[in-house]
Amino acid sequence: MGIRTNVLAAALLAGVAFPVCAYAQEQQSDQPSGLDEIIVTAQKRAENVQDVAISMEVFSGEALQAFNNQSIQSLTSLVPNFYFQPSPANDAFYIRGFGSSGSNFGFEQSVSLYQDGIYAGRARQFMAPFFDVARIEVLRGPQGALLGKNTAAGAISITTNGPTDIFEGQVRSVYNFKRRGFDTDGYISGPLSDKLSARLALKYTNYDGYIRNTSLNKKEPELDNRFARLSLKYEPNENLTINTKLEYAHFLTIGDNAIGLPIAIATPLPDASVKQNSNIFGVIDRDKQTSWNGLIQADLSLGDHTLTSITGYSRYKSFRAVDPAHETDGIYHSEYFEQFKQISQEFRLLSPEGQAFEYIVGGYFDYSDYRVQNPLLYDTPLLGVAGRSDTDFKQKTHTYSAFVAGTYHLTDYARLRGSMRFTQIEKSGAFASILRSGTINGTIGTPRTFSADISEGTFDPSATVEIDLSKDAMLYFGVGRGSKGGGYVSNVRNTVASGFTFRGERSTNYEIGLKSSWLDGRLIANAALFYTKFKDLQLAQYRADLGTNITTNAAGAHSRGVETTVQWRPFDGLNLSSSAAYTKAEYDDYPGAGCIQLQPASCSQATNNLEGFSLLYVPKWSGNVKAQYSRPISDDLKVGLTMQSTFKSRHFISTDYSPAYGVQKGHAKLDARLELGQVDDRWTVALIGTNLTNKVTSPFAFVYPGIFTTSGARLIRYIDEPRALSIEGTLRF
Repeated sequence: MGIRTNVLAAALLAGVAFPVCAYAQEQQSDQPSGLDEIIVTAQKRAENVQDVAISMEVFSGEALQAFNNQSIQSLTSLVPNFYFQPSPANDAFYIRGFGSSGSNFGFEQSVSLYQDGIYAGRARQFMAPFFDVARIEVLRGPQGALLGKNTAAGAISITTNGPTDIFEGQVRSVYNFKRRGFDTDGYISGPLSDKLSARLALKYTNYDGYIRNTSLNKKEPELDNRFARLSLKYEPNENLTINTKLEYAHFLTIGDNAIGLPIAIATPLPDASVKQNSNIFGVIDRDKQTSWNGLIQADLSLGDHTLTSITGYSRYKSFRAVDPAHETDGIYHSEYFEQFKQISQEFRLLSPEGQAFEYIVGGYFDYSDYRVQNPLLYDTPLLGVAGRSDTDFKQKTHTYSAFVAGTYHLTDYARLRGSMRFTQIEKSGAFASILRSGTINGTIGTPRTFSADISEGTFDPSATVEIDLSKDAMLYFGVGRGSKGGGYVSNVRNTVASGFTFRGERSTNYEIGLKSSWLDGRLIANAALFYTKFKDLQLAQYRADLGTNITTNAAGAHSRGVETTVQWRPFDGLNLSSSAAYTKAEYDDYPGAGCIQLQPASCSQATNNLEGFSLLYVPKWSGNVKAQYSRPISDDLKVGLTMQSTFKSRHFISTDYSPAYGVQKGHAKLDARLELGQVDDRWTVALIGTNLTNKVTSPFAFVYPGIFTTSGARLIRYIDEPRALSIEGTLRF
């Protein structure tokens, strides 16, 4: 692999690792030389992250902006055991090796997103950038008891900034020399009266691509994104606070970051900066989406208790055009039209803190309506046919759940935390496929239709014992369950009624962890040992022999390992931090899986079982190290230098496990930021370099069958961004 194992092991076991490189929501420490306190709401209360018995990473908006990390995708380098997988359909996200492939639009994610407490389980709801963010919490392992449904693998909680009590604002712009474009954002915030305050945040991104499409003589993917968020805070009296947020997003991507080459010459990858992609149907690959999100949160003090109501609304409409073969004059063109809307309501009651027994009780409801239409155009010389085939999938979902969580203080030094959630999910799904012209998959004008209902209840409990070894160290032992409901195969043309539905998946997580602070708060060292087991893991495996994805439930899989984090401030002005993980994830049982290239040619799918094989997208070693130094150079000016390196060991990125093209080698990437600014932070100017080592890496690859191409079977490989230099200017008032 590209990085020596002993170096990675040293970084992990020495624990040079805490992504509090985040400086999440910061508060002043009692000791000026100590590290800043990190406040999170992972357990629906505001708590110091050191008091939360969960393996998690926390990042502030300021920390994310340092290297212009503006999407969920960027968490791949910042969070060990987190993985982003692009695809021609929808993107997917994995924690500790578990996630939901984007190829089946019927999948909801096993790693769910919560923005300001509003559930977002669709891959498309993840596509908005990090925008005027207060903090991001990445929770590893199932979180079904407290957070809710579809958190079998983990969850991402985003808290956006709210209105301030004083007038303030900021304008920030980044010019990327590689992509020849600007990323500009800003906000203005302050009181409108003694009871009402507001915040307006705007963002605009316009970038060229970084891969030249020689067929169209342009660089891809091009970005043109616009975002706006209005937040209001109303406090009619000292007992009631009402927060309202309304967000609009519109983004357009022309082209993508995939390269297609004939399989015979595609390994090794000849040139990751050039692609050839056009099609005979005259439609350029693109991805366009418009979305609206809103919430109303009311917090009412009832004596020592707090009653909270959160009403959420989410809606998007998208269009995606794809040439899956990525070749000149492609003969296969697919389009996806998606529509989605969701309303949700949560009530919860929080008991006062500082009692022998503290508790949270609540209830949740949501309703969602989803539709995806998939026209497919083809002209296949090898089969001698041309035509069009359409699919139409609709799904309606009702979710009802009740939850309770409690903390019992056994002694001054020991606590027992427990929580449980019961969820009832009712789904109805309908699928239709019709051949408009041609002879593949059906008779012209005769639709194939079927429908099914799903009704299932899940019970997700968790229990944790916390023991204070000292006032600065906590040992915890936890076990928890998570679940994700069953679903439908949404966009595969040869789907049959018997294979239209798949079962829900269940996960159980065992975790032992230590959270500790040393040297009067200047050093934080945390570690967690975990074992996560999945039953009926939902999978979509691409079968090149069939030219399609097959959705099924693997009987079982597990992931085990260790995650360590440390942050150290040796003296004022210098912060050293890192995070690292060692992970091994395997199938326990996967009968009926497609044969992979690591198996002998005699493999038969009818009797095949991938028991003992590694899961995809799981580097054995992953992590990052970071150094941040800042000091004044005069009464008015200060300089800062930040350097970080991220690393991953060898891992599989293709569902056929090809040792030739389905493996991403181990690698390390280096980023740096040099900053000059006013001591009071009124303005800053920074030079930013990302991937300075210019490592060419790929998060996903697959083989496209030759019957739908003019050049035979083709390897499709997605390419991460190369080296880039940017200049940033920020003005605060």
